[in-house]
Amino acid sequence: MNIDFVKKTLLIGLFLFTTGHLFAQTDSLSGEITLRTYLENDNIPLNNEVVYHVQLSWQGDLDAYQIGDIGDPVISNLTLRGSGSTNRLTTDSQGRPMAVKMITFYFKPTSIGMAYIDGVSVQYVHKQTSESETLFAQRLSVKIVEPTEDPKDEFVAGNVLVWVLLIGFLITAIYFGLRYMQRKNKVEETPAEVSLEQKYLDLLSETVHLSNGATRENISSMRKLLNSFIAEKFSIPGNIEKNIVNERLKKLGIQDELLSKIEQMYDKAELAQFAGEQIETTELHLFFDSLEHILKQIDSQETQNSGKKEQA
Repeated sequence: MNIDFVKKTLLIGLFLFTTGHLFAQTDSLSGEITLRTYLENDNIPLNNEVVYHVQLSWQGDLDAYQIGDIGDPVISNLTLRGSGSTNRLTTDSQGRPMAVKMITFYFKPTSIGMAYIDGVSVQYVHKQTSESETLFAQRLSVKIVEPTEDPKDEFVAGNVLVWVLLIGFLITAIYFGLRYMQRKNKVEETPAEVSLEQKYLDLLSETVHLSNGATRENISSMRKLLNSFIAEKFSIPGNIEKNIVNERLKKLGIQDELLSKIEQMYDKAELAQFAGEQIETTELHLFFDSLEHILKQIDSQETQNSGKKEQA
């Protein structure tokens, strides 16, 4: 038997085994939802913390699936410090809406050596078909190394004096530098032009605060803000009705899924105003994300159209 052939075969087998092992620990796929678990760093000092992410993503709306509770993962050589979760709506490369749910766990190392996080299992149910499926994540390992030293500045009298003089010099230099610039630039610069969509994105973040618990006021503010945007965008006088908003958004190329969310937002706002109906926090987040996504999409389209006109 040829010895060189045997060596090459063993090397190829070792490479395939190692490559397969590395990639098996990062992603788990199903036909509808992608499950990805990963560590921010797999080499952690003893006095730092291990950050472990569980990411679920799917095409469509945030409320298309019911995600079951994800319990704390089984761990070794680690203790759980806390956890948190976020939901967001984004788009894929083709402009289709994508929903992303992220759960993050924070662990404190127990001792130097290897630590392990067993793969979590996630069960979800498709709300329209009632079909359920369970996803499983692979086990991840992290190396716990010697703790880092916290630098402690030891100030003596001489060092304090040097710092005081240095700070005083910097303050004086900044003061005279600003005076010089003010005298040199007597004419104010023209502020950069902000697009209409960006103006309303700024208003959205300034006027709607999802964490204040005022769901009725927030959904009313979002409805008024969208009405004002459509009125200003198309120079429409007087009050704006829901059907006009829907018609103009459709004319701007907004997808039916997002139009449906905006129509639900208007209906919920009217029920909250006239019937006193409560608005769920998750619904408010969904409406906020949908409105923000629409404004960003229109802004992106306007920028592209403007660039094409300049090239022509």
